[in-house]
Amino acid sequence: MRDVPAGFVISNENIDLIKVNNYELGWRIQADSGLSAGLTAFYNDSNKTIQFGTPTYAVDVIDTDERVYGAEANLKYAISDTWNIGGTLAYTRGQFKNDQNDWQELSAIRVSPLKGTAYSEWQFDDGYGLRVQALAVGGTNKAQQDAIEAGDARLPAAIKGFAVMDVIGNAMVGQGTLGFGVYNVWNRDYKSVYSQAVSTIYGPISSLPAQGRTYGLSYSVKY
Repeated sequence: MRDVPAGFVISNENIDLIKVNNYELGWRIQADSGLSAGLTAFYNDSNKTIQFGTPTYAVDVIDTDERVYGAEANLKYAISDTWNIGGTLAYTRGQFKNDQNDWQELSAIRVSPLKGTAYSEWQFDDGYGLRVQALAVGGTNKAQQDAIEAGDARLPAAIKGFAVMDVIGNAMVGQGTLGFGVYNVWNRDYKSVYSQAVSTIYGPISSLPAQGRTYGLSYSVKY
């Protein structure tokens, strides 16, 4: 329903029920050694797919097979009472049957590219703490290449990968906690996955760069 034109009316013609079969298998461990980890694999399929149109803001529900599958992993390890490290990794792919009855890659609007996070965190008894965290997203042009080969008039955007890092600290000051953060420490010039993906659909006005290096300061009191 984002940015629909004036006079848009919801009806059975533009909203259709989509039934999805979901299969998921996971494993988790919580060890006395301080290790906490999990791994999940999933597979979804349905007989309909959703496509977002041009700047007319059209959303089409198409009667064709679709599948989305992937795996997610998370890890946390307590090196000591005050020091934790961890991270996540997520891999997802999705395809739909095109007019040639071939599997064609879903765009990044529907399926996120490979994404990983990592962090190191220190929390001390005197109320001081520090966290360093990083996010990395992989680039992909698979959906765009598949659309070109299929002769699709709606070409998804190619996604350019990026990596950012944040440093966040906290300290006890008076009756509350003082927080300080530096976000996008490397001052990367990048666009989020969504901002890149909508560049070929909604145009430059919806495809804005992410924030550069940003400083944050906060003070909170619990009562």
